[in-house]
Amino acid sequence: MVNVVNASSLTLREVQQRFQLDCQLETDLSRFLTLSPLTEAQVARVAGIRQSWGRYYSNGRVTEGEVKILALSPLLIEAGYLAAPELRLSLEEWINEVEIEDGDRVIRGRMDLIVCRDLGDRVSLCVLIIEAKNSAVNVMEGLPQLLVYMQSFLEGQGVVWGLVTNGGDYVFVRLERGLFRLFRGLGLMFEGDGERLLEVLIALGRLEESC
Repeated sequence: MVNVVNASSLTLREVQQRFQLDCQLETDLSRFLTLSPLTEAQVARVAGIRQSWGRYYSNGRVTEGEVKILALSPLLIEAGYLAAPELRLSLEEWINEVEIEDGDRVIRGRMDLIVCRDLGDRVSLCVLIIEAKNSAVNVMEGLPQLLVYMQSFLEGQGVVWGLVTNGGDYVFVRLERGLFRLFRGLGLMFEGDGERLLEVLIALGRLEESC
């Protein structure tokens, strides 16, 4: 009998063992992406997102749904994801369950948000997978779940990018076969970090290759 396991119940060690993944800590995203400075207008809009987030966060726990509305949505809009005709965003409600066979068990889960680039002929490239948690959850708790979802795309492309966030903290992940690179977290409330966050999102949206 096949045992069904929810991806959210797996530990990081279990995921690393299942997919034979090593971890490498990274501090410099610019080694892997071409980052461009923001305009003054973009900096001002990041400050507005920071202010809105801070107002809600100061009133108590921010739910996962509110994280998507208050922080993720405006950041993705500012990064140009909605305006780019070749990019397609899918939310949890419109994403089929991810299912990975693992011996006598099946790992299942549903991604919060995925950004794909349409390449034509019904072929698409996964640009970014996002796992969101509420503000009271340590952002790293979403990492095992995110890695499972990212792993499911490696059959069709050499590299997959992911992001796990609780609204205030943002951690980017770059997955390749046998290795995931974990980057230093960025804090939306810290001046400089929020701006770098948007720079990274813009750079990812412009990537046209899977490596």
